Amino acid sequence: MTDNSFKILFSSNSVSEMNTIAIFEKHYAGRRKQLKKEILITTLQLFNQNGIEATTIEQIRENSDTSVGAIYYHFGTKEGIIANLYFLALDDQAIEREKYFKNINNIKEFIFVIVHSYLDWIEQNVELARFQITARYYVSTSTYEDELTEKNKTRNKAIFQHLKSVYSMEKLKKLQLNLIVSLILGSAENYAKLWLLEKISEKPSKYRNEFAQSAWLSVERFFITDQ
Repeated sequence: MTDNSFKILFSSNSVSEMNTIAIFEKHYAGRRKQLKKEILITTLQLFNQNGIEATTIEQIRENSDTSVGAIYYHFGTKEGIIANLYFLALDDQAIEREKYFKNINNIKEFIFVIVHSYLDWIEQNVELARFQITARYYVSTSTYEDELTEKNKTRNKAIFQHLKSVYSMEKLKKLQLNLIVSLILGSAENYAKLWLLEKISEKPSKYRNEFAQSAWLSVERFFITDQ
């Protein structure tokens, strides 16, 4: 499989599909990572088309035009492929989120940035986002559970470094950091999941400010603010 054949995997050539290809190119650049990239992008399509449970290693081998040995060499098991794709989504979300944090001046803007960056990433990367919502359970109950926990801790730590830039942490009421993140993203995540599963048709971006405002209202009481 060549780089050009990635474009064949996604038939509609939508902006989201091109963005998905770009993510793989960005995170798996270079000839040494070529085969790993090919296996992952092929498997992503199979997972979204057939479901994670229904997709077999043999189907992955056949569609990526490689050997079972090569798949096991790079990922160990099907579980390893799932985890690699899931962590790729988390890592790319983190990279994009950082871009939004560049010009925040207060807590409310901080909250809005978290919601906006999340919803924008979802719409721009539908294929990877759709996989992510279905794969969360698999990763959280797999041998990669501890790695997922560490990645979530790293995410929360990075987010709250930005919070410190606009707010004195001494004034923050005692609260678990992961709970704050859950309160901020809860409604947006629920809506995004329904949209990705095609249960609703209106894009999350239509309500991005409403979700951000709702997130702010849900956590405002935990801050002492004159904003």
